Amino acid sequence: MIDFVELKKQITMRDVLSALTWRPQYTIADEHRGYCPICEAGKSGRRQKQKFGFGANVAKQVFNCNRCGSHGNALDLYLRVQGQPIYQAAKELCERLRVPVPVLERQFGKRLCDRIVSTRTHE
Repeated sequence: MIDFVELKKQITMRDVLSALTWRPQYTIADEHRGYCPICEAGKSGRRQKQKFGFGANVAKQVFNCNRCGSHGNALDLYLRVQGQPIYQAAKELCERLRVPVPVLERQFGKRLCDRIVSTRTHE
């Protein structure tokens, strides 16, 4: 299984935007504005600031589109643009960025069992 918590730490919004070959129409500090890569709103060629409903904040690692209502983190953006299931999109993104796919070890189940046993012994 893929460790999505670790994957979200490894992959940044800048990485995803470059993997999608998305270029902002303008940037203010850490906020990149432009057409939405999901619904392609604002892609008509007009460069008026009020026409672009999509924003990606690279400091906060989030995106939002006021037109289609899509929002989320970098991995959410990639899987929505590609239209793939989350596991397939995560593997493909790791391959494109040449990042190893973080694997979730099965220790979680063991830890959970240990907690259940330790709480029962303290009763």
